[in-house]
Amino acid sequence: MREVRPVALDWEHPRQPGSNAYRPLWSRSDLRADLERSEHPDGPECQEPVDLRDYMPELAEGTPFGWQLYETATAGTPLSPVFATKGELAAWMSSPAAGRDQVRPEVAAKFVTKGWAPLSYWSPQAGFLTGVEQVGGAELEAGS
Repeated sequence: MREVRPVALDWEHPRQPGSNAYRPLWSRSDLRADLERSEHPDGPECQEPVDLRDYMPELAEGTPFGWQLYETATAGTPLSPVFATKGELAAWMSSPAAGRDQVRPEVAAKFVTKGWAPLSYWSPQAGFLTGVEQVGGAELEAGS
């Protein structure tokens, strides 16, 4: 799935200690529930103490928010930089910088407004599309 998430403008998604891999982005309530069951959020083999700020930092009231594209089929990892506006995120999504997530500007704008899409979609008119393309109206264009 793809999701537009509000994040702090200076947000940097936490990474695994000593690795370039991202930590899962759990909610604080999910983290607390795991810890109450004595489950480490990084898996049973990890014995390091848990600091909740490493997984989901608290944001002070009044923190300015930006917008970031996330993959949410797993616990959630960022796919884009943080942008001050949804329009800037949509512009990035329609640029070569978005790589395999690049879509046409009108598709990006519709998706960012909706805020969420499944990973993929199939229709008789258009065949297989990414969820972002389907939410952004590419299916209707292919069928016309």
